[in-house]
Amino acid sequence: MHYLYGETSFQGSRLYFSRTGKEMFKGFIIAITVFVSLNLLFYLSEYHHLYIGLLIVYLGYVVLIPIAIHGSIRYRMSRTSWCCIRFGYRGNRKELISKFIGWAFLTRWKAMKN
Repeated sequence: MHYLYGETSFQGSRLYFSRTGKEMFKGFIIAITVFVSLNLLFYLSEYHHLYIGLLIVYLGYVVLIPIAIHGSIRYRMSRTSWCCIRFGYRGNRKELISKFIGWAFLTRWKAMKN
């Protein structure tokens, strides 16, 4: 990201991405922990209730994906600047999650219908 932002220019000035490796590593560890624990729930429930386990995993991913998108955009924008002007993201996480869940089930229903 640092190289990509550094090579992007707007009106003669380049974007700057100020991140630290520690911040990015912490986010990576949190994401891996959440996804591994969700998959572990599936494997623990696989022998007893396969369909309930699949439903839990699917619902978990449907909820976690918009949270991850919101967090990554918010982090990226808070670390990006142009001509000493910091960017920001003030999107509503609850609205994103509700729209994402609605569209996820709508597209799933549409695919099953065809």
